[in-house]
Amino acid sequence: MLVQLNDGLGQMGSVLRGMNLKCKKPTIIYHTWKPWNKTEDIQRKCYEEFVEFVDKNMHRRIVFISTSTQIPSPYLKYKRKAETYLVENHNNYKILNFPQIIGKGICSKFRSGTATPFGTMEVLSMDKAVKIIKNEFGRDYPKSLCCFGTRIPAEVVYALIKFGGQ
Repeated sequence: MLVQLNDGLGQMGSVLRGMNLKCKKPTIIYHTWKPWNKTEDIQRKCYEEFVEFVDKNMHRRIVFISTSTQIPSPYLKYKRKAETYLVENHNNYKILNFPQIIGKGICSKFRSGTATPFGTMEVLSMDKAVKIIKNEFGRDYPKSLCCFGTRIPAEVVYALIKFGGQ
């Protein structure tokens, strides 16, 4: 049975669409969130949409692509609330928490100057994220998995991206 992707956004969504994952049980990957706008109102709306989605899909397995970031923000707050809602209200789920994926999003933001480096970033390549998804997708346990990346000073990531764009 082909796995359904619910509005896969960004580069990760494109990769997930191209994977043609199959599963024995009806399964939906939920990779629908607005990480670019971390305001309280937008993030609350994302959470409310997720709750509605979970309630409408009780008969399917839900694989929720979430975040492993620990930086306090409305984005983190509502992602964690969504995880909790899923755990408390659904029996058949998998939560995959990823750090910052190095891809078009962060690279474009650093190159254009719409994001500035600060502190330490925990990063993961898209290839590694794909391997984790393929490896964990068919497994029922653990129900929640925090995927670790490599911690690098944000200034180093910024310099490498700026250098690579020349």
